[in-house]
Amino acid sequence: MKKLIFQFFKEQPLFHGDERDTLGVQIVPYSIRTVSNYAQRIGADYKFVSNRKFNHLPSVHSEKLQCLMETGYDKVLALDTDIIIPPDTEIDIFNEYRHSQLALRGSPKHLGLMSRINGGVVLWDKQTIELVQPMLNELLQLNTKRDLMWHDEHFIQSCWMEYDIGVTGLKWEWNRNGEEYHDWKQPAYFIHYGAVTEARLAFDKKHWDDRLCGF
Repeated sequence: MKKLIFQFFKEQPLFHGDERDTLGVQIVPYSIRTVSNYAQRIGADYKFVSNRKFNHLPSVHSEKLQCLMETGYDKVLALDTDIIIPPDTEIDIFNEYRHSQLALRGSPKHLGLMSRINGGVVLWDKQTIELVQPMLNELLQLNTKRDLMWHDEHFIQSCWMEYDIGVTGLKWEWNRNGEEYHDWKQPAYFIHYGAVTEARLAFDKKHWDDRLCGF
């Protein structure tokens, strides 16, 4: 299986006035380091991109869709740059979800057009990427700025409704959201900081310094 881990980051507001920007910029260097190290451990290619191709869309989250332009891979994993992968994460997400068409956080039974999903960790397979190309091309060809918060999660929702894609829900360990009270103190494979406060970040720095190699 040929596999790719893809990350995008450009230092500018996610949305107008987004207060997460400062925290996000702090985490990015550590995210790149821990994610690229993980890719090496599991035998995956790693690619980091900072150039925009969806300038006509208001949210830079849309740029994560550039992962769908990568060819020659059986599986492509798109990760946010506020995700840290501890160095003791050895399990291979590509093997865990090798039969999935599309895997992301949430239960397929509850996924729908208006459902809240999390696009921080999204695993695409080759056939699904090929299937959604017409919709991706349509998005690329829009020639006017849109006054809405259109981003990758909206695209994903539209795709599975349009193409009847089989969606697999990732276990929370693969996308541990810092705001979730029931799991934030538990070890996880991928740690997703999202909109958490600097106090939360400081907690992990203090308690997991040895696991995160100086993070």
